[in-house]
Amino acid sequence: MEKQEEIWRDVIGYEGIYRISSFGRVKSLKGGNEKILKGSKTGFGYFRVELFKNGVGKYFKVHQLVAKAFIINNLNKKCINHINGIKTDNNLLNLEYCTYSENSKHAFRLGLVKPPMKGKFGKDNHSSKAVLQFSKSGEFINKYGSCLEATRNTSIRQSSISLALTGKYKSAGGFVWKYDLPTLPTK
Repeated sequence: MEKQEEIWRDVIGYEGIYRISSFGRVKSLKGGNEKILKGSKTGFGYFRVELFKNGVGKYFKVHQLVAKAFIINNLNKKCINHINGIKTDNNLLNLEYCTYSENSKHAFRLGLVKPPMKGKFGKDNHSSKAVLQFSKSGEFINKYGSCLEATRNTSIRQSSISLALTGKYKSAGGFVWKYDLPTLPTK
């Protein structure tokens, strides 16, 4: 495999101050000293750097800087896709412009995002938590796959059940509600 050459270009809007490389590295040119910036990860896992101009700092995602400097976007697509699905791989060869729809479909294809659970409740929805219904004297009455399922079966308001589950109410609809927490194995 042929070794890729690292190419440097000015960061658009920060010409002569910062440069971005085709490998996704950012360097400062301030004071005549070239320095590679470390940056940090966003809460969503993207790599970002803070660039300063006229004493004002602004954060930029590195993949956006690479794409703007190196990829022609004739179709004016709004998203930048990481082809291999790795958000920190900001190499030019791993980036492409795409639509929001193309970006979502790509994430589903790679398994990075689970399909929406629209219309699926209780045990059929991976994000649901099972809830238990008890009488005020502590007798078990029923188990539901989710708070919504309990509401549908008891006609007790979902917000009331939810507040009882979180401890803000002692009961809801005359019943005590608890999450069905998995039991840990004993030694």
